[in-house]
Amino acid sequence: MNPDARNALPKRWLPKLCFELSGAQSVEDVQTILDELDASWLSDTQVEGVLRQLLDATEHKHLLELVLAFSLPCAVDFERQQFLSEARFRVEKIPYVLKYMCDFPLDKTEVMDGDDDADDDGYFIGRKRKQSHQKKSRKMEKQKQNSSLNPRDLARLNITDPRSTEEALSNASLLLDMLRGTFSRYFDLLREPEIYSTIQSMFVLPLSANTGSHEDSRGQPSNDSSEEAPTDITPAAYPCIQPMSAALYFDSASVFGDWRILLSSRADQDLREARRNNAKFFKVVINKIVELSNGQFSDDNQRRLNNPNVQFPIYAAKVTGGTRLVYQIDCIHEYDSTFERQVIKIFGIYTQAKINKRFWDSMGQQLSKKGKAYRDRCTFRMGVRHEGDYVIPPATFPPLRNDVPGNIITPELPKEDLDEIHSLLVLEKFVALSKELLKSIFVDLDVAHVFDVSPREKEIIEHKNSCYVIGRSGTGKTTTMLFKMLGIERAYTVTQLEHSEILPNARQVFVTQSRKLATQVEDYFRKLSMSLAATTKSKEELKEIAAQQKLQKESDGVLFDVNDDVTWKASLPQKFSLLRDEHFPLFLTFERLCQLLLGDVDSAGDVTGNFRKRQAITYNIFLEQYWPHFPQGLTKSLDPALVFSELLGVIKGSEQSLSHEKRYLDLTAYRNLSHRAQHVFAKQRDQIFLLFEAYMKLKQQRGEYDTADRTHHILKAFEASGVPGTRIDHLYVDEAQDNLLIDAMLLRSLCCNPNGLFWAGDTAQTINIGSSFRFNDLKAFLYRLEQRREQGESGVTQSELRTFQLAVNYRSHAGIVRCATAVIELITHFWPYAIDSLEPEHGVVDGAEPIFFSDWDPNRVLRELFLSRDLTYSGEQMEFGARQCILVRGERAKAELQQVGDIGSIFTLYESKGLEFDDVLLYKFFEHSTVDINQWRVVLNLIEDPTAGSVPAPRFDEACHAGVCSELKFLYVAITRARKNLWIVDCSDKAEPMKMLWDSKGYIKSSVPGGNVPQLAVRSTTEEWAAAGHTFFANRSYSQASRAFERAGLFREARVSNTHILRETARSIQSFNTAAKRDAFRSAAKSFLECAQDAQGKERRVFLHNAADCYENAGRYGNKKEDFTQAALRYTAAGEYTSAVRLYKQTEMFDKAVDIIRKHRDEVDEKLANNVWDLARLFYFKNKELEKAKTLFESVEALLEYLRKKPLLEDCHITILAELGRYQEAANIHLREGRHVEAILTLFKDKDNEESKRRAHDGILRGLWESTSFSQKIKNTDTTALKFLELATEVDKDTTLPSLLSPTQQDELDLFRSLSNSDDASIFRQLAYRFLDRQETIQAVLCFDHYFAEFPSTSGVTNAKLVEILKDFVQYCRSFRDLISRLSVANKDTQKIFNFHPAFKVIGNTYQIKTKTWLYKHVKTATVKLPGNRPIIVSGDKLQQLLKGVLRRRLEQQILKENSLCQSIPVFTPCLSFVMNGQCHLVNCSRHHVHNQEFTQDWFNSQVRIHLLQIAIYGVYLQVAPATRKPTPEDHAMAIEDGRYWQWIHRLYETLRPFISAGVQFFQQVVDRKITIEVNVLCHIAEFLAGCTVLAHVQFDLHNVTLPRSWISTLLRRVAMKEPGEMLLGTLLRSMQALLRCLIEGDDAEFLLIEGLEISHLRCFFIHRICQAMALIGYNIPNKNLRVDILKMLGVIRENKAHACTDCLFKRFAAARSWGGIAGAVQNSCTESRFDEMVQLWSNDKPSPQKPPPNGIRRVFFKNLEDIPSALSTCSLEVQAKADVPNSESSNPQADAEIKQQIEEPEEDFPDVMDSQDTANPLPSTAASLATEDITQEQRDVALRLLKGYRNLVHEQEKSASRKRYDSYFDTCLKMALDPKQMQWSDGFGFYYRKLYLGLVPHLLTCVRAVEVYASSEKEKTKQEGKDDQTVEGYHDLDKKMNEIVAILQTCKRLNQQLNPSSKIHKNHEIDGLKRLRREVTELVDRVPSDACPDIQFDLQLAIKAIIKEPKVRSQS
Repeated sequence: MNPDARNALPKRWLPKLCFELSGAQSVEDVQTILDELDASWLSDTQVEGVLRQLLDATEHKHLLELVLAFSLPCAVDFERQQFLSEARFRVEKIPYVLKYMCDFPLDKTEVMDGDDDADDDGYFIGRKRKQSHQKKSRKMEKQKQNSSLNPRDLARLNITDPRSTEEALSNASLLLDMLRGTFSRYFDLLREPEIYSTIQSMFVLPLSANTGSHEDSRGQPSNDSSEEAPTDITPAAYPCIQPMSAALYFDSASVFGDWRILLSSRADQDLREARRNNAKFFKVVINKIVELSNGQFSDDNQRRLNNPNVQFPIYAAKVTGGTRLVYQIDCIHEYDSTFERQVIKIFGIYTQAKINKRFWDSMGQQLSKKGKAYRDRCTFRMGVRHEGDYVIPPATFPPLRNDVPGNIITPELPKEDLDEIHSLLVLEKFVALSKELLKSIFVDLDVAHVFDVSPREKEIIEHKNSCYVIGRSGTGKTTTMLFKMLGIERAYTVTQLEHSEILPNARQVFVTQSRKLATQVEDYFRKLSMSLAATTKSKEELKEIAAQQKLQKESDGVLFDVNDDVTWKASLPQKFSLLRDEHFPLFLTFERLCQLLLGDVDSAGDVTGNFRKRQAITYNIFLEQYWPHFPQGLTKSLDPALVFSELLGVIKGSEQSLSHEKRYLDLTAYRNLSHRAQHVFAKQRDQIFLLFEAYMKLKQQRGEYDTADRTHHILKAFEASGVPGTRIDHLYVDEAQDNLLIDAMLLRSLCCNPNGLFWAGDTAQTINIGSSFRFNDLKAFLYRLEQRREQGESGVTQSELRTFQLAVNYRSHAGIVRCATAVIELITHFWPYAIDSLEPEHGVVDGAEPIFFSDWDPNRVLRELFLSRDLTYSGEQMEFGARQCILVRGERAKAELQQVGDIGSIFTLYESKGLEFDDVLLYKFFEHSTVDINQWRVVLNLIEDPTAGSVPAPRFDEACHAGVCSELKFLYVAITRARKNLWIVDCSDKAEPMKMLWDSKGYIKSSVPGGNVPQLAVRSTTEEWAAAGHTFFANRSYSQASRAFERAGLFREARVSNTHILRETARSIQSFNTAAKRDAFRSAAKSFLECAQDAQGKERRVFLHNAADCYENAGRYGNKKEDFTQAALRYTAAGEYTSAVRLYKQTEMFDKAVDIIRKHRDEVDEKLANNVWDLARLFYFKNKELEKAKTLFESVEALLEYLRKKPLLEDCHITILAELGRYQEAANIHLREGRHVEAILTLFKDKDNEESKRRAHDGILRGLWESTSFSQKIKNTDTTALKFLELATEVDKDTTLPSLLSPTQQDELDLFRSLSNSDDASIFRQLAYRFLDRQETIQAVLCFDHYFAEFPSTSGVTNAKLVEILKDFVQYCRSFRDLISRLSVANKDTQKIFNFHPAFKVIGNTYQIKTKTWLYKHVKTATVKLPGNRPIIVSGDKLQQLLKGVLRRRLEQQILKENSLCQSIPVFTPCLSFVMNGQCHLVNCSRHHVHNQEFTQDWFNSQVRIHLLQIAIYGVYLQVAPATRKPTPEDHAMAIEDGRYWQWIHRLYETLRPFISAGVQFFQQVVDRKITIEVNVLCHIAEFLAGCTVLAHVQFDLHNVTLPRSWISTLLRRVAMKEPGEMLLGTLLRSMQALLRCLIEGDDAEFLLIEGLEISHLRCFFIHRICQAMALIGYNIPNKNLRVDILKMLGVIRENKAHACTDCLFKRFAAARSWGGIAGAVQNSCTESRFDEMVQLWSNDKPSPQKPPPNGIRRVFFKNLEDIPSALSTCSLEVQAKADVPNSESSNPQADAEIKQQIEEPEEDFPDVMDSQDTANPLPSTAASLATEDITQEQRDVALRLLKGYRNLVHEQEKSASRKRYDSYFDTCLKMALDPKQMQWSDGFGFYYRKLYLGLVPHLLTCVRAVEVYASSEKEKTKQEGKDDQTVEGYHDLDKKMNEIVAILQTCKRLNQQLNPSSKIHKNHEIDGLKRLRREVTELVDRVPSDACPDIQFDLQLAIKAIIKEPKVRSQS
């Protein structure tokens, strides 16, 4: 052989060698195969090549075993060779010997009854003991023979044949030790470098240098199912669990052998029946199965049942004489291995009579079609292990890849055999006979077990990472999901048990759109889990479970819609975040999952969605309530289902919608979508978008949402706050095509494990409304999501997702599947983007081809198919059976068939979704298609060999043929509804193209007229009709369900179905037809109640729920209360207490609602229960049902605490407090709201409490003070005051109360009574003096003011009586004066009497003046007119100034009024003529006629007193007249010029005439006796007497008289009288000296007052005046002795060192040491006065003076006395400027009075007045031109002052409310900032904080105040609304609003306190605290509507921007 040939040999031999090695089962088999191979020609280099090719071509196991077992791949010494030989022997033999030793005590195993003992594996007896020792010996010997043990082998292993159990166990222990040592030495041998390096070089392939990392190799997801996923890395974040294969492997019972037993469903039922009916027979069957499992294939156990000519054998094992176990040997993948293994599949237990050999021949022929390799593996048998042994072990094979079914020719199988074969091989599930299954059979426990699946399904189940599973309907997608979930669940359990640790449970969630599917899957999973738990439970526990199952099965016949079961998943919490580990695995609908998520999302603060309280738009709602409202021009020729899918699936639910702000596509984006990817409405997008806009508008109007809205809402919440709670570990999404694409994003977000995703579905089934994406779209979308996630997160990286395709259809046979596959091929050929491209689908078993009825006359078809008679049943009309159906396109075709008669179950395509039938007749599918024939002919392009005469196929045009794609999808759904037979009846031309295509492929049979028409209809049993009825009902096909139940004789079930039809009818009625809709729902409700009468358990509860739901819907369209009440009653009966309470709440039937909550609190939604409880409280309180309300509180304190927080329930709060005897608390509520009368009445009820009585009286007085006004009496119209007076009468009735009243309170009460009904003013005088006795000046002034409101009558009054009146008036004036001088607006009594109170609590110096009061009237009079009649707010300083001014004017008016009256009283001026002569000759003499006898000393004293009193009165007037400043000497000097004052001085003088001495004596009496007198008045008297003395001395010749100008003006009248009188000069000077001493020393000067006060610091002024008066006497009387005396007398000034020359006023007099000094002092005594001057009078009759007048003296020349006044008024400009006043002798008295008034009381600044509404009227225009005239400087000055005041006033009026508030706050802050006692700014941040303090705090306070004003206003409005008639819901809304307002007000109060200018935050310079307050103020403003306080936005923005950057702290130097 040449070298080339030698090198080529391995290539030829390798396939054969690999094939032979693949069947090797042991090392011996491998050795035999290799021994037959002549490899001598192989070179050394070729040996390694052959081995490597074998390694690549076969499994590693056998070759490695071969190499290592016989020799090592390198040279070894002889000793090692010997060890290897011995080791091989031990490893091969010891397992068999061990089994023998372990089984030594056991007899042949027999299954015992359940009452016998059981071991750990099942209900078996280990052995049956024998009575005879001889029999036992024989038995053991036989067992030894059968064990294939050779005594030589035992000797080689150094053990002996045991004779007892103890010896056997000892041998087993020795063998285990021997085996352990052998392996240990062998492993040590392998570790030697020479050996392991050789093995490594031969069998371990090096890693390719260009192999990239997994991350680098990742790409877009692939659709190639054959592509292997890279090796997965188990994430560290998840616990290490057992492999999935091991988790799903179930051990056989211990008595079973190596052969695994798989039972079909029928075999399982046969065993259970045998166990229930015949325990002995059951034991025999089990024993037979045990024999088979041990490979005991004797002739009886493995007799071939079918014909030997059939290539695949079916076997029967004899059980008894007449029964057989029928089984096959199969080769399957097992969960615990990567290899295929021979197993025994038992089909069932058959009697010989029922064994149909022809059928089993057909079965063999069907199985033989699976391929030769499969047949060879199943028919292969291992050899016996030992000679004489018939026990055959099962063979194991490597996985069979790409086995092509053989092309053997098999006869056509009978149709009935095919149906049965399909049932056995496809529909039956084969389950391993594990110990769990065996236990369940023993106790008759109905559990599910993991059944055998295909290799592809097993690969999906064991796949460790995420995957997509795509398969058509019936391919096993859901099964793979379920088994994978079970495997993970069991793996976690086993791992925990093995590691003895608690691991967190795997959070697995199964999600689908169908509740029915979710329920079915969960039930099946529960049964699977129960099978797992069977191993851990005792026999008794399992029997108890089985008994419960039987009871459950008895109730499984209930009939209700699963979607009506509100208890479904009711045990779950309300929120996703509250799910715990014990809730998993979780089986949910997507709807229920969203509800859980919304529980978290809506409670997180975002209430805009509130989806749980709104109606979701289903397709039925869209069809019935939206579609009819769209313009017909838009909906014409459109399928509403497709439109709905387009709106939700494309415009709102696509991936692109996520990038739009509104979360849906705009028109431009929608137009730009790919026409290939979204082809359904590719040419109608503008029209669809118009429909979308109409839909959105109507949806908004109705307040509803669709599923896309909900998903977007949840996704937005995820973006903002993340996924709530703990995310899940594994997610399984079934029927993924039913979801929107955005739903996938939501679901993906819930799973934390990127390798724990399982997506399954079939996009070919787009009959589902809303399906608008392919799996390729889903995969691409999720791929992009994963990329973004990995970029933003660190953690587990997702391994590449595998895409699996399931192509085996387990529902339909191959004949039907081929037709469906042809339809899919059309779609994928022309529209590859429309659905996912998959492998061709195929069925397991052949079946009859579908029959196509064409070319028939339509009427004849109906007659032949539906109207023929069945001769078998007496010629009855044919009718389709329970497992048959007729499918039509829509309602039109359905109605057409129904006119023929009751021919069977008719469904539309939409109705058939989810249903399966044995036989399906598809009626006129093509004829009713919206696609015309020319479009249908496009399918002809796929005919491979068209006939010559066929119609030509048109060229495919995507736009033209778009409709065909949707039609083909519908056709696919229709075809796949059939399991066994499909008949297509369509005689239209449109059907021809598809018929031709199918016909060309041989997929159909045609039935033409004239041929044999097969009998389609099959009669069904009542059981089958009953089963069909339940199926139809579950699919909500109620009309068909009713029909089926009627045929089954189940009339109750038919009635239930008809009831559901009534409900569906009611739902379909348009909402505008309210009466019909209401009546329909009521009818349905009544029918449900009838159904509930004979129902039980859950069925009854659901029917009651449905009745309640119908009543509730009826209530929405009719009598709400009546229907809702009925609904609530039914909900209560159904145990749905939450719904019942909800409706009772809506109907305000709170008695029932509360009763339910009390009895079933734990079963009512907590939030609703709390809400209703609160509403019930409001309801009862609102309706004054207080006793009921009380029962809703745990305690009285809880009740009161509740009422304290409810301002709207104040009346109830007060009532409750009164009932509890807590009257004072009740009164406090009245007082807080300003209801003083009610508060007093409440306090009166507390008769035994003195404090309450005292408070009641205080309240009466307070109310009287607040309801009356200063200087005003109580009128009949003052109802409030009269009411308080009426209450005051209660005080008089209570004899105990006066003892509780203080004298002041008693007098005040008498005062108000007198103001109301007293005509006797003397009571006011009495009260005034009583108040004065207690020094209560304010009340005294009020009483005097009312007393002198009408001056006491003076008609005929005597001077003695007048003395009393004037004494009272003097007291009144002085008290009034004292009130003014001591006035403080902060004084509570002042506020009380003048009716004002503090306005702001933060700014304490601001007050509000009450309307309709004396003060309010004067304020409005003194200022510009304010709008409306609203309270006035004024600052404290301004109010102080204002109030003093108006009080002064009040007192002035009263004095002037009294002065005017007294001037007309005759008693002041006695008639001297009458006194002297006893008669008066004057007519109407105005003087007082005093009789001579009355002229007594008492009369004279009274006469003097009235004058002195009048002088004192007017002295008060002079004291209060200056209004702008404190009195100064100049003021008083000027005031003397007032003629009214000196008129009374003159009258006093007239009274004292004819002797001046009387005046001197009067002066002496006052000084000596220290009679209290105004010092100003006393000085005036002294000055007057001094002037008179000078005039008397000069004998009234005024030439060279030097006196002050003011004196001269006063004394001119005296000069005219020329009545000298007696002077008593010494007495006068001594009295003046005494007065001077009193003034200087001050100790005895208490009798000298000024404005009612001690003279204090003004003493110097009066000292100066007395010194001046004494010096002027000496100055004008040139008597040396007199001057010496005067100089000595003035020495008293020098004696008092405290005043020695310290005051500028009298320092010259104090410094004088001689008369010259005195004279100089006199001359300069008026130089500093602005109001007076020293004047020397010089007569013109005398010679002109030779010298100028001394300094300080002005010389005035006069001719006569009449010239003196004019001469005195003539003065220099300098003097005029100094005086700054016009001449008092002006020719215009009115002008003089005005000017004098201006001087005496300069113009006041108007107070900072602002109306409570802060609204100023615009001022009238002054733009009119004025005449120009010359004005004086004086006029200009006055005008400027007026202009300034006017401008200030206008400026104040133009300010807004916020500006005025800001100004007030700023002023307060500024004062605080400037006061070092209040604020210190010296620290590091002090100056910076000062800027913030002045720049920020006023703005913040302004904002807070504005909000407070708004909130207070809203509070009053809300209270008023609460008084109106409101529903309890409306009242509750008001209550919530009020609570919010109260909360705002409380926040305002707190912020006011913290922002107060004097708060600690400011004093401590807490910048962070100020920032916090700024944020809180911003939040506060945000809590009120934006338009509520628009004028504070400026302040708010300034406050926000105020703190920009903090300065560095200044270093302290």
